[in-house]
Amino acid sequence: MKCYRVTSSKYSDLQSVWDAIGSIEGGRWNKRKTKAIYTASNYQVAVAEKSFYKIIPKVEAIKGESSPNYLFEECTNVPFVLLELDINGLQKDLINLTKKVTLEDWLSKAGLKKYSVSDSRKSPYDFLPERWTMKLADYLRQQDTKGITAKSARSDLSNNHIFYPTNLLLEEINIISQKDINISAIDSKNRTYEQVGKKIKFIKNKVLLDIDKRYEIIDILNFPI
Repeated sequence: MKCYRVTSSKYSDLQSVWDAIGSIEGGRWNKRKTKAIYTASNYQVAVAEKSFYKIIPKVEAIKGESSPNYLFEECTNVPFVLLELDINGLQKDLINLTKKVTLEDWLSKAGLKKYSVSDSRKSPYDFLPERWTMKLADYLRQQDTKGITAKSARSDLSNNHIFYPTNLLLEEINIISQKDINISAIDSKNRTYEQVGKKIKFIKNKVLLDIDKRYEIIDILNFPI
């Protein structure tokens, strides 16, 4: 089973993927102080997810041309590593929470209220009623679940796959390839700060992906509560 993850070069080795240090503070599908490896079915979704949390907040910090240069530079050609992972034979072990019946069944087992698949995509996730995605994920993790499939909150292109290291063996994860990439915030005409300068008006629903000088516009979705 192939999936994708975008990370910094510092955490691009297999042990760092396994350690999932960045997830310790909690996420949509894991409670604080528990680990989860967040991946996506295709690289565009992985880029959209990373951009929402690492690029868009920098865009929001800019308050027009009076903002210091470094804020604009921090939105431009931000380096990351794109990992292509092979999760050995685990597709059959994933609980598919994109299916209405499956989601409702596990919510009931976990003693949670009834929520829809679309509810799981809303943001901010830590403001969801009961923080139900976190609680459901923790219940599943305690049932020795190796991972789940869930709808991405940032893209309609494919789903996310989230794996729980406490229920996996390191040997079940392999890095097939890794590529250096750059992500830049853009304006409504797909221009970057390098092209426009401080007059640029960044948008929050697209970024520019650079893989070996091959450029692609990546859409970023948001579903506010």
